[in-house]
Amino acid sequence: HTHTHTHEMEKITADNTVALVQCEDAVVEKVKGIVGDSGSAQVVEDVKGSDGAFDAVVVGSYALLSDEFCASALSSLRNGGLFIVVKGAGEDIASMLTLAGFVDMVSSEGEVVCTKPDYGVGSSLKLSIKPKQQQVVKLSMDDLNDEDLVDEDDFLTEEDKEKATTAPERDDCELTDGSRKACKNCTCGRSEEEEKGEAPKTQEAKSSCGNCYLGDAFRCGSCPYLGMPAFKPGEKVTLEL
Repeated sequence: HTHTHTHEMEKITADNTVALVQCEDAVVEKVKGIVGDSGSAQVVEDVKGSDGAFDAVVVGSYALLSDEFCASALSSLRNGGLFIVVKGAGEDIASMLTLAGFVDMVSSEGEVVCTKPDYGVGSSLKLSIKPKQQQVVKLSMDDLNDEDLVDEDDFLTEEDKEKATTAPERDDCELTDGSRKACKNCTCGRSEEEEKGEAPKTQEAKSSCGNCYLGDAFRCGSCPYLGMPAFKPGEKVTLEL
């Protein structure tokens, strides 16, 4: 009969102080033989009020367990102490012991053994947590398919397209020495005027925004001064027609 309890009882060591709660005589004698004269094996009815007094608490049967008893047993143990239920196999006592605060539960050869955590109430532990590294995804042009590309024309409405086709065309005649020269494919009549030797017609233009003299960067899209160099405010400037 005593051989049944040998394996887990060996976790108790010499010089331990052990509480034996309603255990059979064979279990009591086994524990006394382990702790020897330097230890103490105390047969008790309950462990309530014995805070931190024992290295191990051995209970004779799972029938003695209750939430209150488990809480008292946990309190009576030193940190890292053992709690052994001799006849605990076959009964679902794991949840009760876990809720009471016991850890490292093992069931073997008809016994259930668990441990009081090796830290006190209110203890703190510094955690070393490495910051999560952000993953950067690099894409090359080979990773992109034509299907992944968006046609910007898809964002235009019919009204946008109509405005784009009715916008005034910019004069593309070449600007040389401050005056325009007919381009190679001239269709505006400038080429004929140059062949006849006639001076280009000029007229004085008026600015509607007041920024024309600053240069092309400050001129609007339909500015008559586009392509001409900046000039001083008030300076008379004539445009070739």
